[in-house]
Amino acid sequence: MTATSEVSHLPSLGAHTRTEVGRELEATLLELVDLSLLGKQLQLSLSGPLAPVLHRHLDEHAAVACGPVEDQAVVSLLVQFLAAVTERTRGRLSRLGGLDVVSQQVLIEVVRQLEQQLWMVRAQLPAGSSSHQGAREARR
Repeated sequence: MTATSEVSHLPSLGAHTRTEVGRELEATLLELVDLSLLGKQLQLSLSGPLAPVLHRHLDEHAAVACGPVEDQAVVSLLVQFLAAVTERTRGRLSRLGGLDVVSQQVLIEVVRQLEQQLWMVRAQLPAGSSSHQGAREARR
């Protein structure tokens, strides 16, 4: 019988693979924390007719803004940040696929949540706005 102190609780991946997977997951975590902080800051400085609607969505996002920020500017900024983080996370998905499918599944859920948030924020943009069209074209 093996002593408890000798048993490793690390995933059955090689050390190099574990390090690479850790880097990809850590990069995503850092971006999600940044996004969260951005959303909180924007939430505190939001003004305009969309403020009540956006206020509840911004708890899940992050950024740095000084003074009141017009609601449409907040929406455009969030669309840009969410789209960029989503695309970078999608890039990590393909890299993780070759390393560890379990970790890849974690990022699939992260992308699903990000895209849901992106859809909800994008819905606040006026139909003819350049951010709305640009975001739509980026997904094509």
